[in-house]
Amino acid sequence: MKQQIQSILVVLLSLFLLSACSEKSLNNTIPRVPEETTLETAQPVPQMLTEREVLNLFRKYETTSGRTVINCVPVPDSACGVVGVVQYTDRDHDGVMFVFLTMDGPLGGRCGTPNCTAVEDTLEYLGEDTISYQFQTAEGHTITNTISFSDDGNGNTSFKIETQSERKE
Repeated sequence: MKQQIQSILVVLLSLFLLSACSEKSLNNTIPRVPEETTLETAQPVPQMLTEREVLNLFRKYETTSGRTVINCVPVPDSACGVVGVVQYTDRDHDGVMFVFLTMDGPLGGRCGTPNCTAVEDTLEYLGEDTISYQFQTAEGHTITNTISFSDDGNGNTSFKIETQSERKE
């Protein structure tokens, strides 16, 4: 009999606690998708990586030896799914190379500027799918370039490199 009373008290206490949770308090704790949002229009929340995480992602997908990382930047708005850009040199390429990383690996191919030396600590994400960097030519000119990247959604990635300024050192 004592066990039955304890069981009944446990059930009643559980029901009381559950009834104390109003719909209003449940609405505050459970995120809801707005009614006008469909699965097709819902966008994933961008993941902001740190520089260290961008480098770890680069090392995960770039297993070729002979690459020296110069700099990297996170892409906070995850433009085209890109979460970071790594600037590096490669013993197989003369110049400065870039890889644009998504969480699933590199976006498209690589791009870069041949026959130059990178100016360290100049890589910057400008927003709107564009990075900026500086390099020095063999003639001693320091050049600032931008690279804009885009993806058409079908796996076709394009890069557009533009010279912004040039000065003789």
